[in-house]
Amino acid sequence: MDPSLTLFRGIIVPAIGLIAIIVVGWFAITGIRRWMRSGDEGAVPFTLDDLRRMRREGQLTDEEYETARAAMIGEARKNPPPSVAEIKRRVQAGANATAQRSAPPTTPDSPLRITPENGTQPPKSPKRPPQLG
Repeated sequence: MDPSLTLFRGIIVPAIGLIAIIVVGWFAITGIRRWMRSGDEGAVPFTLDDLRRMRREGQLTDEEYETARAAMIGEARKNPPPSVAEIKRRVQAGANATAQRSAPPTTPDSPLRITPENGTQPPKSPKRPPQLG
């Protein structure tokens, strides 16, 4: 048998096997990713508009519609979104916390000191130009 043919078979067969393993692995990984994304918690499977459309199209009876609607409204009442007043309160609390973390005021006569509490920098002294000569 020709030695070059033996060498060719010795390289091509493992290379094809490796390519097949890579392709199968790629499909497995993309399938697992798709499967994991499909189980998102908190995702709304449908809305009240979808329920109304399904009832109009005859996919739901009036009784099924009312049951599903009541379940959706009950779930929304358990976990309501924050009100505008609550959002404003949270924003104000964040602004107050940021203001408390800022550097303490200093007078023009007092030099700034670096401390772990305020993190301010000392005043920079003017640099003198190098003396030539």
